[in-house]
Amino acid sequence: MAHERIAGFAGAPLPHDSAHLHVSGRAPYTDDIPEVRGTLHAAIGMSERAHARLVNVDLSKVRTAPGVVAAITARDIPGKNDYGPVIADDPIFATSLADSMKTNMPKPDELPPQMQQYIFAP
Repeated sequence: MAHERIAGFAGAPLPHDSAHLHVSGRAPYTDDIPEVRGTLHAAIGMSERAHARLVNVDLSKVRTAPGVVAAITARDIPGKNDYGPVIADDPIFATSLADSMKTNMPKPDELPPQMQQYIFAP
């Protein structure tokens, strides 16, 4: 009995539906799409420590910084502060424990002029 291959079996080489656009340089990328005037950008403030209890979060300087529209925390989320798809263990914002850490985020004046529209909270 001859071995028959089933189309689409695991590990089968399947062409990507937009491969021809990628190899020809015609594929649209997010960065190629013109930004709509008035687009609001978001920046995430991260903890200075990799694992720390949150005692106080003072956002007064962030809220009064030029160009800042809003600074939000877990208290501002209507409903549950979680995005775990199966188990509810993925908080959107830290509430009592910071379990991730900020990397070297530049201050706005350290960015090239065309990038200074992005606002980074300290």
